[in-house]
Amino acid sequence: MAQNKSFLESIMVSPEIIKKTNELPKLIGKRYYYVEHYKADFLKHLKDEYNALHEAFPEVEIIPEARIKSFKSFSNKANKIISGDSANDIYDIFGNRYIINSVNGSCEDKDIIPILYKIRDFLAYSSSTLEVFPERTKDYVANPKHTTYQSLHITRRHISGGNYQSETQLRSYFMHTNAHQGKASHANTYKERIPGVTPVPNQLEYVFDENGFCIEVREKPFEKAFEDFFGIPYDPKMFPALQEK
Repeated sequence: MAQNKSFLESIMVSPEIIKKTNELPKLIGKRYYYVEHYKADFLKHLKDEYNALHEAFPEVEIIPEARIKSFKSFSNKANKIISGDSANDIYDIFGNRYIINSVNGSCEDKDIIPILYKIRDFLAYSSSTLEVFPERTKDYVANPKHTTYQSLHITRRHISGGNYQSETQLRSYFMHTNAHQGKASHANTYKERIPGVTPVPNQLEYVFDENGFCIEVREKPFEKAFEDFFGIPYDPKMFPALQEK
């Protein structure tokens, strides 16, 4: 009996593990639900918000980027949550970034950084249809990460669009270059971009008119998204299984 009891104890799963495992399908389902129900509203939000910024800050040259978190990247993050190595939710299924290239023609961070905070406050408080998560407002400009990474992060709830969440980042062009090609990129293996290993996000592209206003935000073709993300042309012979639905 002692042997049998020992065997049974060895194969039993704790209630905590069962509870965490049961949460995984809910997390995976969240991404599917977001893409199915909220994608169109998010694309419209991106267009409208960029145009609002273009009007409110005419002296600022803004480069917008946006993406939908890939299924593989989302699954990796969900598994970290289940294992207890991450927060208990995923807020950045939808994400966008505003890179400030110049202010009144100046590309220097001393001129750009004050504008970053003004734009952050504009995004946080100018719309009654968006609600900021204070606990997820991060200032990595005044307090850079140990990798030297710098950026402002805000997470907002889209109340009128279905009560979904999205994350927005604000940074200067220098900060952006450092994050992807400089010291911060080399020190942060989580953000490494390795073809065939790193998940390719479902990247979005902005279409502009002759006056610099956005007329559409749409999904990029996979080949273009791959090239923009990794900096090399997509070769289906080398990476045949990368495309995601």
